[in-house]
Amino acid sequence: MTMSQAEAAMAQAQFTIVRGLAYNGAGELIHPQLLKKYENRATAIVDYAARTQEYSPCSTLTRRRFGSRGGRQEGADPTASCWTNR
Repeated sequence: MTMSQAEAAMAQAQFTIVRGLAYNGAGELIHPQLLKKYENRATAIVDYAARTQEYSPCSTLTRRRFGSRGGRQEGADPTASCWTNR
């Protein structure tokens, strides 16, 4: 398990706890903003953990070089580093 996956698991567990506490005994939502905050946080962290390579510093350059379908782009410098070709 990677650190990102561990953080995603913790965020999901926290959301589950908050979801249980966000409602009163009658089933009425009493903490909607808190619930939404933890839901958004868990969703974002899970998405990040699933796609860490897409969030790496070189991912934008890789998409520019190879395009969304993986074919090399016309005029792309195959030797360019992601740090020098931003």
